[in-house]
This record gives sequence, C-alpha cells and structure tokens, in this order.
Amino acid sequence: MNPVNKAIWYIERHLQSRMSLDDVARSAGVSGFHLLRAFSAATGTSVMRYVRGRRLTEAARRLATGATDILTVAGLAERYSGDDAGARIPGQWQRFRSLEQCIARGLGDVTYGVCYNADDEGNMDYLCGAQVTDFSDLPIECSRLRIATQQYAVFWHGEHISAARSTWDAIWNGWLPQSRHTAADAPLMERYDQRFDRHTGSGGVEFWVPLNE
Repeated sequence: MNPVNKAIWYIERHLQSRMSLDDVARSAGVSGFHLLRAFSAATGTSVMRYVRGRRLTEAARRLATGATDILTVAGLAERYSGDDAGARIPGQWQRFRSLEQCIARGLGDVTYGVCYNADDEGNMDYLCGAQVTDFSDLPIECSRLRIATQQYAVFWHGEHISAARSTWDAIWNGWLPQSRHTAADAPLMERYDQRFDRHTGSGGVEFWVPLNE
C-alpha cells in the first residue's frame, strides 16, 4: 500500500478523533513534507483539507429543518462589506453581550450569528442574537429578525472559532459542489449552544447552510 492510500486508510479509521498532519504522516511511514506533496499530487487537495471535507460529508448526513415554525431572533445587527466582516464581527459580539442581558427570552442559552441581506458586491447584514418568543418589550436598540422555516444542512465545527474560515471553505468549495443540493437564498446561521465557551472561543459551533428543496 503506497503512502497516500495508507494515509487515507488512517484518516477513515480516525475520522472522529483529533489528528494532525504529523499523525497521518507517521501512519503512512513518511515525513509530513513528503506526504503533503504526495497527497496533493494524488488527490488534488491537502491532507487536512481532505480530513475536513470528509468530516463535513459525515456531518451533513444529518439534514435539519431550520425551525419548527418561524424563528424569531433579537439582538445587535450591523452591515459589512465583503472584506471587513472577519475583523469586526468579534467586536460586535462583545457589544452584544451587554445587550443580551436585556433580552428576556427564557429559551435557553443558545445564541445565533445570522448572515442575511447579502448583495452582489459581497455586502451583508450580520445579527448577533438570541431566540425570543416575540418582539414585545425589547430594548429600543435591539434589531429584530424573523427567519422562515427552511431546510438546512447542519455542520459541526469543533475547532477554535478563529479557524471557522477553513470549515466554511470546505463547505462551499468541497461538500456543496459534490452534493446533490444547492444553496438557497436564505439566511446562513451560526448556532452557539452550551458547548461553546464565549471566553476562550473553543467548544465548537454549528454552521447552518440553507438548501433548496
């Protein structure tokens, strides 16, 4: 068995475990430098991008409905251009934390990051929010968003939140083109539950991608 086949066998056997390039290279009996180039030549992708893509494929076997009814989210919204969102969104979440205390929702500790109103130039609105039962008695500075019932593919990002771009890249450029699905013109969502540690950025987050029926 050649090193690339050994690497793929190892990856498939350890798909749900933590692994690094060095782990995979050791299993194949070659250096990381060797495996990087051999794997790319044989598959057209890098080792760790292949790992992320396989994990996404497994995760996306679980398709979910976005909500049993309309999802009502309240919080702090801002408009971004295509190239400044990554740098500014963390600050938006920090500002939302003080507002969050004023949102009496009684629906658990789940919060949402919602991308919507995107245009052809790559501009979008981003809402940091929490689910509410209705929009009454909210602070005046709260933004309000109703998300219609929608089929979503749900992906688990288990790495630090700073590595989210790599998972989004694997979704858009790996999983989605290879699936039988197409993305719908509807809000994208990040879902942060009790596993996510807002202080460290670790613990994992779900990415929800809207799909056409």
